[in-house]
Amino acid sequence: MARVSTSYRRGGTGYRLPGIVYRRTYDEVFSGAAALVQPRRRAVTVRIYDRQDLLVAILSTNAQRPTILALDWELLDTGCGAFTMELAADPGIQHDFRLDIHLWNDPDPIYSGLVQRLPEPGSTNRTFTFGGYGFLDMLNRMLVTETYGPQNVRAIVNDLSAKLGARQPRLVPDQTQVDYVPYSTAGSLAFLRTLAKDALKQLAELAGGYTWGVDADRKLFFKAPNQAVDMHSWVGKHLETFTPQSESDAIVTVVYVKAGKVRNDLPSDNPFYKTNWLEEPIKDDAAIALWEWREGVYSAPSVLNLVDAAVAATVWLSQNSKPRQYASVKGLVYDGERLSCVGQARIVGKGGAQFILPKKSLKFKLGPTSVDVSLELGDLDYTAAVVVSRLAAATGAENLARQNSQKQL
Repeated sequence: MARVSTSYRRGGTGYRLPGIVYRRTYDEVFSGAAALVQPRRRAVTVRIYDRQDLLVAILSTNAQRPTILALDWELLDTGCGAFTMELAADPGIQHDFRLDIHLWNDPDPIYSGLVQRLPEPGSTNRTFTFGGYGFLDMLNRMLVTETYGPQNVRAIVNDLSAKLGARQPRLVPDQTQVDYVPYSTAGSLAFLRTLAKDALKQLAELAGGYTWGVDADRKLFFKAPNQAVDMHSWVGKHLETFTPQSESDAIVTVVYVKAGKVRNDLPSDNPFYKTNWLEEPIKDDAAIALWEWREGVYSAPSVLNLVDAAVAATVWLSQNSKPRQYASVKGLVYDGERLSCVGQARIVGKGGAQFILPKKSLKFKLGPTSVDVSLELGDLDYTAAVVVSRLAAATGAENLARQNSQKQL
């Protein structure tokens, strides 16, 4: 293979077709994963794998003729979110191919997702745009039918994770990624054709508001809320804009619990006999003192018995009995330090005002000379599309609870 002129004034290095720059001397020999790794440079590398996870293409901005024209992706507290990539040529990508993104040629990907949007032949566009989502989307493809007796929530999560991994080998169960859970269920849990995503969400509520999802290594995780502050930024030095806000319109201090199963344990003259309601509300006295009496309803999943439904409602109330705080941060530039949505961020704004909020969303965008980052903190300011989808999910849960009630009747 013919060499071209050396790059970056380093002898023995140069470009190799089809355009990826390998910054090493030609007499160096590597094997295994090291053969795919370039020394750390300011570049973005995208590796494409087929449905059997075999490497089929490597794309890099560190190239003589870069194929990547645009690329953006997001990290959420539940793992990898959506991505969009525009290419100058189609390397043969197909549906459900795996896409891993590496920053600064780090051998560990910062993002891993599934290709789910492809350009079709016949388009007048001269470029090729692909899109998709992280492996969390795999949990939307599997239904869970399992019954678990009274036991610790961690044991249930580990068993469920192992069974999901056995059904879908591209997901990696790892018990080290499942934290200790202090709560054990009081009764049995019966998942009947429940989305795996919903099952994990319900278990997270029982555990006390744990975070869960699938990370960039495609490992299922179930973690206790992380209070560590691992990101420190100042307006004017590390970022351009910082917009913190708080809202009190959705505060609830008293919650009435609607269980997923019909009450048969009450006298027939009790007004709640043959209904789904718990008799007494759950109250947050400290929040009532601050925000007065504000009522709300928590509809417990149908898999929970009355005791576990009350526990889940208590967790929900603790999350909704205070003002919703959120903030947007823009103007961050990736400098080689690995970023994640785990933990909390400390932002010092104008006048020295300090905010410490949990990280919820990191959005990366490939620029001409850098990778730009924006950050969402606290409770996300949900878009109309998300609100509509949540209403649809709530309606589906209500229908499921009604079906279970009719079955019992």
